[in-house]
Amino acid sequence: MSFVFVAWLYVHDEPAGDDEDLVKTGPVDQVLSVPSIGRMEQLLGALKPAESAALAIGPPWVWDTPTLSRFLTANDHSMDNLKDLLEDEDWHGRHSAWFHDDLGSHPNWTIVPLLKQAEAAYLLRRGEEEAAFAAAIDLAEMAARLQELESWPSFYLRSLDVHTRCVQLMAHLLSRTKLSGPALGASQEMFAACLFSGKQLKEQLLPAFYLYEKKLLLGDKSGAPLDTMPKGVQYARPGRLFFKNNETLDLFATTFRILRTEVGQVLTGLGNRVDLRGSARSVASAGYYQPNGAGEAYYLQHIDPYLDIPAQYLMARTRHLLVLQLFAIRRFIAEQKRLPLTLKELSPKYLPDLPTDPFSGDLFQYDIARGLLYSFGSNFANDGGRPSTVPLADDQEPTVEIGLPSAAPVRQ
Repeated sequence: MSFVFVAWLYVHDEPAGDDEDLVKTGPVDQVLSVPSIGRMEQLLGALKPAESAALAIGPPWVWDTPTLSRFLTANDHSMDNLKDLLEDEDWHGRHSAWFHDDLGSHPNWTIVPLLKQAEAAYLLRRGEEEAAFAAAIDLAEMAARLQELESWPSFYLRSLDVHTRCVQLMAHLLSRTKLSGPALGASQEMFAACLFSGKQLKEQLLPAFYLYEKKLLLGDKSGAPLDTMPKGVQYARPGRLFFKNNETLDLFATTFRILRTEVGQVLTGLGNRVDLRGSARSVASAGYYQPNGAGEAYYLQHIDPYLDIPAQYLMARTRHLLVLQLFAIRRFIAEQKRLPLTLKELSPKYLPDLPTDPFSGDLFQYDIARGLLYSFGSNFANDGGRPSTVPLADDQEPTVEIGLPSAAPVRQ
């Protein structure tokens, strides 16, 4: 009897759990074609990398003008493709055609934000500052649009990469701008509209990521439409010893519920941070010769990239809010011809509400003497700000330089 019981433990799988709270059904997009997919494929396929020597120097705004010109000329056609893609009003992100290929994993995505940074740097040297800001706004809109694509988790990762390059470029432009208050206000409004949404992440993207993993495990038994299977694969993982599909899926469900709870929480110290990797290991015994040992190992491998989502979201939001406040400060300088004595002078004219630092729960740190605005960052400590050639590059102390008022008149 003992042998029979042990054998039963190894072959028995639990019934499918209730995951209705994680699986969100939305309207099916049934348009006949999605031109945005073709435009994205053309863009990614045609991009030419920057010179390795230029990349070693630093961001595009420190390249010399001939290097900028060569990079932009080599990608002249890609610039047109990118413009066409951004001008598509609706990418039809819920359409089944997006599931056919994982375009978010294309290696040329790293070139897209670099191209816009180079364009902005080149325009700035030609004195076309408003056009340079428009290039930075294009990056903000691209990041927001990529976050709306729920078909592949890779699109969310690309949105984070593009957003990081965007805020770094925008902080660089703002620290030396000569634009008028109204001109800056117009860009500020467009930039504010691209702030990553915690609600969207919790209610749309995390459920989409869970469903993606469910489809990988169960195939057509996942309950998802057949034409939304990743790359068209409709079959469940074959049953085998030490791997139980339903129990493995339940591990994913447990962790995605934890992630949903953690997203957007204001962190004020080391004590209230959840060790997500420790939690993942605790829900899986991770012993290969356990009844679901192979399933637990599969879960730990696949869940790992998702565990960074709450921290990634928090850092992206922090950077965005810092740049948004920098917009307000530069508008104040343009109109008042001085630095604000405190951040409270910015509200309500330049900002309806003053944003708070997600890592402290208080206002961002403002050092008027050094011209710095910064966050406590991921180490939850006030280290005085850390300015650098690439703004916001240090997660432990995300910092932007304000740029002191120039003696030159502000252009109206």
